[in-house]
Amino acid sequence: MDESTCPSHQTWLEGAEAVGPACAALGRPSPQVSCSREGGPWPQRIHVSRQDAGTYLCLATNAHGTDTRTITVGVEYRPVVAELAASPPGGVRPGGNFTLTCRAEAWPPAQISWRAPPGALNIGLSSNNSTLSVAGALGSHGGEYECAATNAHGRHSRRITVRVTGPWLWVAVGGAVGGAALLAAGAGLAFYVQSTACKKGEYNVQEAESSGEAVCLNGAGGGTGGNDSAQGGTEPDGTAETPAGGEVFSIQLTSA
Repeated sequence: MDESTCPSHQTWLEGAEAVGPACAALGRPSPQVSCSREGGPWPQRIHVSRQDAGTYLCLATNAHGTDTRTITVGVEYRPVVAELAASPPGGVRPGGNFTLTCRAEAWPPAQISWRAPPGALNIGLSSNNSTLSVAGALGSHGGEYECAATNAHGRHSRRITVRVTGPWLWVAVGGAVGGAALLAAGAGLAFYVQSTACKKGEYNVQEAESSGEAVCLNGAGGGTGGNDSAQGGTEPDGTAETPAGGEVFSIQLTSA
């Protein structure tokens, strides 16, 4: 037996039927060829699974002698997206970050591709496409994402829904005279809220998904918010900055 009659590396496909390694031998009279794995007899026919990959010993025998050959069998199989997960798992606030991880089982290795919601921009992918990431999520990033794995034997996909939701925040204004107060939100966001018209009390601040702004609304503690606007800042959570022309005594953010 040699490479032409009994290749040393052979490939099977998962789910197919096999009668053993493809081996033959030359001789007169014609040799009988049998193959075994780890000393066990080879069944007449098998339904190929991944567990059938490994090393086999083939033996050719006739009245004049024997010949042996060792072969390696690999099993290829179509892709299956075994895992598709989001982090954080419960959705993301506007302006927050999230990642989607797609893990596929396939041989040969699968090519990973993604389908994102229409209008979802500024999406990052890892070098092998297995991880999709978004920094500074907007409302347009919410929706259904599909991960597809493809190789020579087929294609498989799974879908996951990402929810971008912005809860209300409560702002306790201890005192503000003119200018703008820098408010830091919990998800790494910060807003300048005009505080000239905000009297002492509690206000809720709603984030505008598309612009990253916040609006100071009439709150439970009294006072009115008038035409308030916001600009992104980078201060740590729970901090306040004294603006030009005014002073801020205390500002606190808590989740609704």
